[in-house]
Amino acid sequence: MNIERLKELLRPWLVVSTWHTPHPLDERRFHQALKNAFFELGTQIALEDFMEAMDQLSAELHPNMQEEFRNELIDDFAKRAAEIAAYLQDTGFA
Repeated sequence: MNIERLKELLRPWLVVSTWHTPHPLDERRFHQALKNAFFELGTQIALEDFMEAMDQLSAELHPNMQEEFRNELIDDFAKRAAEIAAYLQDTGFA
């Protein structure tokens, strides 16, 4: 997996300081970033790849965020991304 490319595709979502909130705009950015990643990289992106890309990028973009809080958020979002990928594969959308 090209982690650097995945990071760039996730950047429009993670660059915003409120990336982790349930606000509809943050949710929309998250889903749009995933859509772009799946379109370009396919849905075979492993959970570990999502975790690595999100962790690296969030640390770069938000170095002042408490690490424990950031890690918990990354775990949740990476799992969501992997679940969406699995859904797309299982339903034939991918």
